[in-house]
Amino acid sequence: MREHIFEPFYSTKEMGKNGGMGLATTYGMVKQHGGFIHVYSEPGQGSLFRVYLPIAPSAKPESSRTPVRAQSMAEVRGSETILLAEDHDSIREMARQALVPRGYRVLSAVDREEALKLCESDKPALAILDLVMPKLNGPETAAKLGANIENLPILFTSGYSQESKRAETAAYSARYLQKPYSPSTLGRMVREILDQAKPPASAE
Repeated sequence: MREHIFEPFYSTKEMGKNGGMGLATTYGMVKQHGGFIHVYSEPGQGSLFRVYLPIAPSAKPESSRTPVRAQSMAEVRGSETILLAEDHDSIREMARQALVPRGYRVLSAVDREEALKLCESDKPALAILDLVMPKLNGPETAAKLGANIENLPILFTSGYSQESKRAETAAYSARYLQKPYSPSTLGRMVREILDQAKPPASAE
């Protein structure tokens, strides 16, 4: 079991009791920061998880830091329709609540079938797809959507850092966002992708 505990959807609990993404997400976060996890376990005694992270470099004095202008809410707002396919309820709802107040219309889907059905009557300007979903994963769903919606921008998300390489090769125009992400990070990236996807203005 110890060899598989960091794999997405792997769980020793009965069906419906656990999504099997907690340790996968933790593993992705630790690896993203250059660390690693050591697991020690004994039958009847329990398990011990040790997380090792590199020492952070000394922060620069406040006076030497270059101020970074934060984007205003108006700069990350929009009115486009966005498809959001995420099988974890809490993550899907968090992402939806991050986008709706910014003016976007969100089509929420729990899996591939629902995502494709929603796009039968709507044409989203962007699809946000979890890379690892039951039934049909993110890249396969993106291919299905791309067959019906030309030049559809794709934003893949995953809590498993090693999945980023799949995102880079899955679709030419795809971007990747590592879980966990903040609402503001999602909002900025969505606006950036949509702006880049806009056709250049024709000269008068």
